[in-house]
Amino acid sequence: LPRVVSRRKFIRLFKEKNLTRYRISRRIYYLCSPMLESKLQSKMIKLAEENGWYVLKLLSTNKPGFPDLYMYREGRTVFVEVKREGGKARPLQEYRIKELKEIGVEALVCDSMEKFKELL
Repeated sequence: LPRVVSRRKFIRLFKEKNLTRYRISRRIYYLCSPMLESKLQSKMIKLAEENGWYVLKLLSTNKPGFPDLYMYREGRTVFVEVKREGGKARPLQEYRIKELKEIGVEALVCDSMEKFKELL
């Protein structure tokens, strides 16, 4: 269920938490769920491409649990597993990220635009 907050707090939280839905009724502001993983992923792809990255969304691979995004720019390769805010990778996904790191490839789980912007 939505949470009721003041207007000032609503605006601050709406910007901080990347909320996608809200309702305003008689000066009462309701916060709803954080951004869906697919929408967050689309925003990440758009931002990365605007910053000169070549981005592929990996739909099907021969290894289950492989990260969602492959990103390449100027000799740097990064694999990104996208999760909605506060989400955690499944154990198999964590294992795949560990595998990639062991062979020297940068790989991580991103659950917010702020964390993703640090990567860029």
